[in-house]
Amino acid sequence: MEANQNEIYQEIMEKMTPLFVKPPKTDFYEVCSEIDGSSEQ
Repeated sequence: MEANQNEIYQEIMEKMTPLFVKPPKTDFYEVCSEIDGSSEQ
């Protein structure tokens, strides 16, 4: 997440600040899924 926080990110957050009571908390979620390639129709 820290790699994405640059000058542009900070400018966007400053413009969005009036929309929030407190700054939004960003987080990272890892998703793991499996897609079965065999389809029986």
